[in-house]
Amino acid sequence: MVEVKQFLDAYQKQRLARVRAELEAARRDGTAPTFWSALKADPLRMSLQLAAVILLIVLTIAVPFMLLSRAG
Repeated sequence: MVEVKQFLDAYQKQRLARVRAELEAARRDGTAPTFWSALKADPLRMSLQLAAVILLIVLTIAVPFMLLSRAG
């Protein structure tokens, strides 16, 4: 069991280093994914996700006040 844990730890460290290097290379090349590139590639999906985030924020803020107003 210890060997498996050591193997997984080594694999994860190697993978982390590789993925970070790939991301840094993509940033240097200008090919790294950005918010704007994702928006241009799929505007409907991004708009729906943004609307969902805004809805969650509004609900998170509004629901406690609605519940407090009923309690009084």
